[in-house]
Amino acid sequence: VKNREKKLLKFFCCDLCDKSFVKQGSLTRHKYEHTGQRPFKCDNCSKAFKHKHHLAEHRRLHRYKEFYDSHLVSENRSAFFSGEKPFKCDRCHKRFSHSGSFSQHVNHRYSYCIQ
Repeated sequence: VKNREKKLLKFFCCDLCDKSFVKQGSLTRHKYEHTGQRPFKCDNCSKAFKHKHHLAEHRRLHRYKEFYDSHLVSENRSAFFSGEKPFKCDRCHKRFSHSGSFSQHVNHRYSYCIQ
C-alpha cells in the first residue's frame, strides 16, 4: 500500500500530536505515552505497565523466580531481577531490560525514535 493510500486509511487522530491510527485501541495505547498512564498493574508487586503484553512478560518473572533462585548463580540472578536495563537504543536512548524488547524496538519502532 502506497503512503498516500495509508494516509487515507487512518481514522483515529491523537489530539495531542499529529499521529493517527486505523484502530481506536492503537490510539488509546498511544495516549499512554502522553499521559504516562500505566493501566496494567501487577498483583504481586507495585509495578505497572502501559501495555498488557509487558505485564504478561513481567508476571512470568514472578512465576519463575523461585526456579531461577534455586538454579542461577547469584550475580546472574540479581541482574535478571534487579530492573537493570543494559540494552540502549542509539537513536532515542530508551533502555530495555530484555534483549527481545530491545530487538522489537529496533525492528518496529525506529520511526518513533527520530520524532
